[in-house]
Amino acid sequence: MATRLRILCTACLLFGICVAPARGEPITVTSGQMTLPWDDPSHFSLVAANGLAFSGLFVRVPVSPQGACFTGCVPGTVVNMSSIAGGGTGFTLGTALTASLNGVSLIGPDRPGSLLELAGTFLFDAGDVVIPPAAPVGSGRVELLAPFLFQGQAAGFRRDDLAGAPLFDVRLQGQGTARLRIAPRADGTFGTPEVNYTFESLDPVPEPTTMLLVGTGAAGMLLRRWRKHRLRGGV
Repeated sequence: MATRLRILCTACLLFGICVAPARGEPITVTSGQMTLPWDDPSHFSLVAANGLAFSGLFVRVPVSPQGACFTGCVPGTVVNMSSIAGGGTGFTLGTALTASLNGVSLIGPDRPGSLLELAGTFLFDAGDVVIPPAAPVGSGRVELLAPFLFQGQAAGFRRDDLAGAPLFDVRLQGQGTARLRIAPRADGTFGTPEVNYTFESLDPVPEPTTMLLVGTGAAGMLLRRWRKHRLRGGV
C-alpha cells in the first residue's frame, strides 16, 4: 500500500489538489462512510475519536474507481480502489449539514448562516480488484471489496464568516473496506459504478508484554485450581 500512497500523493501534486496540513496529531476516524453514487452527489459522514462528527455533501472527487468503469468495465479489467476527494482551493469537501464537537452541535437548524463549508483533502489508499466474467442483465449488482487506509485533513468554516478562523481544523487517519458495486450490461461489460468507503474501528492487537502478562495470569489460575484439587483428594 505504500507504493499506492506514493502514487496518490504524486497525483495530488500533479492535479494541484493538496492543501496545507493541519496542526496537531492525526485523530482516528472510528466510524462513518463516504459514498460515491452513480447519479447522486458524493457525500460522507464521519465520527472521529476526539468527539468530532461531521458530514459533507457535494464533495469534489477528482480520482476514484468510478473513472475506470464510467463508460463500462470489460471483464478481467484491474481496477484500483483508491480515491482522492476534496483538495485544491475553495471548499471542495462540500457543505456540512451536520457537525458536532464533544456532543455540542456546531450547526443550528434554524440558522442557515451556521452551516459549515468544508475544505481539505481525503486520501483513500486501497488495493486492486478484478472485474469478473460477464453476467446476465438483471442478475443484480456485483460487489467487489478491498481494504483501505485513510489519511485526510478537514477544516470547517461557518458560512456567515467564511473569512474567519475555522471552527475545527484536524488531521485524520483511519481504515476500513472499499466497495465497488457494478451492474452487468447487455454488451457484456459492467457499468453504473457506485463506490463506498466504510470506516471500521478495529480492536488493537495486544502488545507482546500484554500477552505475556495475560498468559502468566492464566497459568497462575490453573496452578491454583490444580493445587486445590490435589488437597481435596483429587487425582
